[in-house]
Amino acid sequence: MGTANDQGGLQASLINILVFVLQRGGPMVSEAVVDSLKALLFIIILSGTVIYLPIINILGIVFWPVPVVFIFIKYDMLASMKLIIAAAVINSALFSPLMGLVTVVGFGFIGFVIGSCFQEEISSFRTLLYTIGVVFLSLSVLLFILYYLLGIDFSFFIQEFEDVLAQIPEFEHLEEYIMLQLEWMEQILPALLITGSIIIGILNYYISAWYLWRKNYAVETFTPLKYWYFPHWPVSIALIISLLLSQNIIFMNLNFLLFVLVFIQGFAVCFYFIGEVLKSTLIKAVFVFILFTVPFMFLLVLLIGLVDMWFNLRNLKKAE
Repeated sequence: MGTANDQGGLQASLINILVFVLQRGGPMVSEAVVDSLKALLFIIILSGTVIYLPIINILGIVFWPVPVVFIFIKYDMLASMKLIIAAAVINSALFSPLMGLVTVVGFGFIGFVIGSCFQEEISSFRTLLYTIGVVFLSLSVLLFILYYLLGIDFSFFIQEFEDVLAQIPEFEHLEEYIMLQLEWMEQILPALLITGSIIIGILNYYISAWYLWRKNYAVETFTPLKYWYFPHWPVSIALIISLLLSQNIIFMNLNFLLFVLVFIQGFAVCFYFIGEVLKSTLIKAVFVFILFTVPFMFLLVLLIGLVDMWFNLRNLKKAE
C-alpha cells in the first residue's frame, strides 16, 4: 500500500510540474494548456512505443517531432520549449534519464528547428536540408554521449550480440556470417549515420508538413517525394567506380550512400503508384511500416529504383 501511495504521489507531483511549466504566462493560456497536454500525451505514448515495441519504433522516430512543430506554429517558440522541457521531465521519470536526454537533444531539437523554419518561411528546399542536417547533428551528439560519457560503442554491441548468439543453438551455424555483417557495419558507420539522417530527416519533414496542412496551416512544401528523381548518369558511373574500389573504406562508404539514393528513388516510385492507383494515405502508412519491418522489401525497392533510373517508370504510367 505504501508503494502504491508513493507512486501516486510521484504521478501527482509530475502532473503539478507539468501544469506549472505549461501555464507560465503567454496568451490563450487555456487553449494552449489543452493542446500542449494532448501533444505531451502523444509524445509519451510514442516514447513508450519505442521502448516496449521496438519492432514499430520507426513510427515513433518519424512522428516524434510533429507535436513540437505543431505547438511552435500554432503558438510560439516559448510554448514549444515548455513542451520539450515537460516531455523531458516526464520521460526521464517514467522511462529513464537517457530517454529524457533523447527528448531534448533528439526529437525536441529536431521539431524545434523544423517549426522555426516553417515559422520564418524559409524556402522549402533549405528547410528540408536543415532538417536532414539537424537530424545528423542530433544523432552525432547522441552517439558522442553514448561513447564518451557512457562508454558504449559499436564494439560493445558486437560483443553483446555475440554473447546472445552463443546462447541460441539454432543460430550457431550463422554466427560467423552475422558477425562479419556486424563488423562490416562498423566500417560503414559514417555512411549509416548519414543514411539515417537523410531518411529520418525526409520523413520528419514531410510528415510535419502534412500534419500542418491537415490542421489548415499552409506551409511551403518541397517537391513531393513521389516525384523525386536522381540523374542516372552521375549516380550510375559513381556506383560502378565505388564498386570497383569497394575495398577502400572511403569508397565502401560512398558505395553504400549511392545505393541509398537508388533506394530513395525506388521508394518515390512506390509512393507514386500507390498515390495514383490506390489513392490511399492509409496504404502509404502500411507500406512504410512493411518496408521497415520486412527485410526483403528493401531489396525490392532498391531494384525498382535501379530500373526507374534508366526507364522512368512514372513516365510510362503518364503515357498510358
